[in-house]
Amino acid sequence: MLNYIDENTKTLVTEKFLNRRTSLELVINEKCQNACTYCYRKFKHNKSNIYSVDPKVVKTMMERLFDLLQVDGIEFLKKRPVELFGGDALLDYQQVKEILRIIDTYSPPYISIPTNSRLISELSEHDIEALFDINTKIGLSLSVDGSPTDTNRPLSKIGKMLAYD
Repeated sequence: MLNYIDENTKTLVTEKFLNRRTSLELVINEKCQNACTYCYRKFKHNKSNIYSVDPKVVKTMMERLFDLLQVDGIEFLKKRPVELFGGDALLDYQQVKEILRIIDTYSPPYISIPTNSRLISELSEHDIEALFDINTKIGLSLSVDGSPTDTNRPLSKIGKMLAYD
């Protein structure tokens, strides 16, 4: 670890910042299969070109964060869950699969993934098991605010391109 924070500052950062963190949130994409009219992330979804952050970038970001804060990543995440956010964090199956494996090396108590459940509903049981084949518990927070319709939860351009119903 780098030693660029004096002990007084480190104590202050630990007591006033780190000890108040209840989770680590990672935004891993900005696209979604839906174009819900009520979504607060719609602007990012429409303007961004990020389909998924490269898993190597996630690994580097986590390493740099822990280095900057001068904490052991495994110790820091031992009591803190990791939350994967995005337009729909599960949009890119292969990328999220690798990101989950990287997070799993830190052994957080669980990983929470808010999702509109479109990808999960399209996967076979085998693919779902392969996606979540890590030691850390995974919880999906299903955002299903009504039946998917053209007026309630219409498909986005991405959703249409991926041939969702």
